[in-house]
This record gives sequence, structure tokens and C-alpha cells, in this order.
Amino acid sequence: MGAPEAIIIGSGFSGSAAAAALAERGCAVTVIERGPWRRTDFVKSLGIEDAAPFPRGGRMTTGFLRSLGGVSFNKSGRVLFNRNGLFDVFLGDGLDVIGSASVGGNSHVYGGISMRPVDRAYWDNAGEGLSAAAMEADYEAVERLLKPRRVGPEALGAAALAKRFPSASKLMTGADETALSLAISNAPLGEALTGRGGLFGCVDGSKRTVDETFLGPYLRSGKVRVLALHEVEAITREDSGYALHVRDLKRGKNVVLKSGRVVLAAGAFNTVSLLLKSRERGLRLTEALGSHFGGNGDTAGIWRQKDDTDLTAATPTLQRVRLKSAPDLDIVEGAAPFPGFMPAPGFVTKGLSRTSLIAGMGKDKMNGEVSIADGRIRLSYNPDESPIIRELEAAFDEIARETGTKIEKPKRLFTVHPTGGAGIGRVVDGGGAVYGCPGLYVADASAFPKPLGSAPSLTIATWARHVARGMELSNLYRSNK
Repeated sequence: MGAPEAIIIGSGFSGSAAAAALAERGCAVTVIERGPWRRTDFVKSLGIEDAAPFPRGGRMTTGFLRSLGGVSFNKSGRVLFNRNGLFDVFLGDGLDVIGSASVGGNSHVYGGISMRPVDRAYWDNAGEGLSAAAMEADYEAVERLLKPRRVGPEALGAAALAKRFPSASKLMTGADETALSLAISNAPLGEALTGRGGLFGCVDGSKRTVDETFLGPYLRSGKVRVLALHEVEAITREDSGYALHVRDLKRGKNVVLKSGRVVLAAGAFNTVSLLLKSRERGLRLTEALGSHFGGNGDTAGIWRQKDDTDLTAATPTLQRVRLKSAPDLDIVEGAAPFPGFMPAPGFVTKGLSRTSLIAGMGKDKMNGEVSIADGRIRLSYNPDESPIIRELEAAFDEIARETGTKIEKPKRLFTVHPTGGAGIGRVVDGGGAVYGCPGLYVADASAFPKPLGSAPSLTIATWARHVARGMELSNLYRSNK
């Protein structure tokens, strides 16, 4: 029978970290990803010729959006616009969810922030066998791969807060107060990365993405294979394991994959949605599934600047923005997508180069619920019960007043860091094993039992590694298509 095999659903921070950890243990791993390979230097080195480009130029309008969910005009509640599109958007009641679809997941479009929880005791008493000490080795292993490095104002030049707003006495603008830990290349900071490699994908590898850093060695050795453009629609139980009902988006046909071990790592919202659909088809799952869902306190705005500083000539996440009156609020400034990517008149691109994104995170109440009715996924969330959102919005207003600028807040609240819905102690145990479903695991942020309140990528990958290292690997059988 050869080496045991596991199937992982999703190839972002959680899926890639879990796949790498299982491959280390000698497993032959199949990773299923709904999005395509992306046309990067790394993917070219693998000889993959049918990779999809990131949205650029004339492709921006067609390549940006992959699907839109939560709509009422479609029976399924979801419309697939472009299988190669970069972003999936779900419209919820009180909270929208935005995710990315690619081999490598959100690592292609995140700001590069790689940090541990502000609450160093986050994992203490989070579940059986969990503690900060128990997770330390996994954090260290992930950090060795991502290689985060400190980026302070000395690397930002004219974009540094202290230079742009020298008279803003209410801001904390010191080097240690604004510096970030970013997973970017080891090239000199002036050459390592610009906003050109930020939110719409990084082609040259200057921002570390998990398809290369985690999966790369095992893709080359053959221990890991990736099925791109395959979307899992449901999981059902069989006597010998699980059957995954998959839509092959490239060929337009349905296939079935089987394995005795399945790891859900599709991102919190997608994992919970898939489990709900699978429960509809007979998979025995606890009634707590879908509850305690949150948005990590995500609050964002568009920061309009008054000077001519080009903010795209810097790292995709520029710096922390901290108020002396609220130093513990986690607020960062990020470069807007490089205007050269978009077909637009010169005055528009110039305006974009002087525009940045401001985003805050914090501990929300995780009072949301993901549910299913008549085959359609629904999300309800009450932001009024999470004071952190009002605190961040008030902080944005104070930052704008102090700097003489304008911060425009979107009319709808959205998150790019969903958490919960399949939480530890509710749906899974401290090792990620789903209650009542031997061989089924959850390795992404849907398992988080409480709000993280800070950039989650490093912690998601760490949790996934913890799950994969603890998986029972006996009596597995090889998957087949």
C-alpha cells in the first residue's frame, strides 16, 4: 500500500503548513485547491504552464472577482464569475467575508505581517493538550520557513509617519512604535518589495508565499501533489473513511476522492460552510457547528493623503499607526494596490499613489453564526455587540484630525480574517479532530476558540502544523480519483 495518504482541502497558510508537516512524517499528501496556480517565478520553475495571471491592466475587471455569495437572485445563493478570479466575496448580514482563491491561498494577497498573538497566553487552557508552551515548537518551525524580518521607518524613507506628519504630537512615531515583522525576502529592504507586490499578488517571490516556502520542497520531491481548480462540494462518510465530492472546474465534471484522513483547511468561512453542507448530506456533526463566528475585529478605511509622497514604493504593509491615547489598538497602514496595475488616466494613478489603506484588528465578540437553509449558506453577525469596532472607527477619526487628512470608511463591514465556527471544545478537540468523525480534522482559523485580535497568518499556520503533527496515521488507504 506504500506510504499512508491524507487529503487536505485548501492550500493557504493552514493547508500548506499541514501538508508540509505531514510530508515530513512520510505521508503522501493530496492538496485540493479551488483556485488556480498563479503565474509566479516559482510556479514557472515547476514547469506548470497553465497558471493563471494575477489581475493586471485589462484583466483587472475580469480577473478580480471569482465568485459572489450570499445573493438572493440565485438558487444556490452563489454565482461563479471566473474560475481564475482572485477573490471570493460573501455578503452576510452585518459582516461580509473576503477570501482569495489560488494555490497558496491568502498568502498571495496578504500584507506580509507575520506576528504572534499579542496575548502570549492565547493558547493556555484553549483546549485539551494546548498551552503556549505546547505550541512553541510549532511557532518556531513556521517562523524558520517564513523568515519574518523587522521593518522599521528607516526602510520606508519619505513614507514613514514621522516624516509625513512631523507635527502630529498625538501619534507614536518612534522606530520601535511603528516597526512591523514582515515575511519578505532577504534582499536589501530598498529592493525587497514594493506595494507592487501587495494585495493583488506578488510575482517575483519577494513576499514569501506558502506555495513556495511550505510546499515547494515536497512538490519537487513528489511527496505532495496539488489538484488546482478542484472545489469540494461535500464530504460523506464511508465504512473505510470519507468520500469527497469534488467539482473539477477545469474539465467541468464531478469526481470523487477517497481517504481515511481528511484535513479541512479552506479558511474559516469556507470550512464551516463545507461542514454545514456535509451535515445536510448525513455527516454527523455537533449542533454547535457555525456558532461563535467572528471577524477578528477587522475594521478598514481608505486614507487620503495631502502630500505627494508615493506610498506604493514601500512594503505592502507600511507601519503601525498608534495613538498615544490608545496605544494598545492594533492599527496598521498598508500601501494601496500599485496604480500601474490598472488602466486609468494619469491623474487617477497619481491619486492612488498618494492613497493608503488603514486597517485595525481586535478582539470582537465572535457572536456571528453561519447557517444553512434550503441549501444556501447564511451569515449573521451583530457588530454593535463588539465595542472594538467602534473603538477602531473612533481612532480612525482621531488619526484623520491629527494629520489633517481624510479616512473614508466603507458602508459595509467586512473581514479578511474570519475566525471560529468550528471551535475547539465545540466542534473539534485540542488536536483539531472533529467530534464523532474519526479521521476528520480542522486545521484553519475556524477552530479558534476565542478571538485572536491581531494578524492571524502565523498563528493559523502554527495551529495547522500542530494538528498535522498530532494526527494518527495508522490504517490509512490511498486516495483515488
